[in-house]
Amino acid sequence: MLAEEARLSEAQEALYQVRNAISVKEQGIEHTAQKLTELSARKQKDLMEIELIRAKHVDGIRELQDLRTVTARLQVRIEELRQTVTQKRQEVEELKLRQQALYRDLDEKKIQYVDIASEKGKA
Repeated sequence: MLAEEARLSEAQEALYQVRNAISVKEQGIEHTAQKLTELSARKQKDLMEIELIRAKHVDGIRELQDLRTVTARLQVRIEELRQTVTQKRQEVEELKLRQQALYRDLDEKKIQYVDIASEKGKA
């Protein structure tokens, strides 16, 4: 009977150890499942962030293309304005030269008028 009690005690001890091992394994599985759920949620969040970044990247590329188009148009407009300014400067210079010529003619006519008036005064 003592031998049976010893075997029973050993069997109970083995059963206790098996139950403990099962409990530890179940806790490990629960922890792993929880970690897997957390990682899955994190993966989903990361995928959403990646999509947002991709969308921003595409928007950035479009905006850059738009800015390049606008820049090209503005450069053309700037060149047109430069040409207009150059043309207007030339016109102003021509008008200044014409004005000088007109003032010379006016001065000559004033001199002629004064000469005619003084000749009439002498006569």
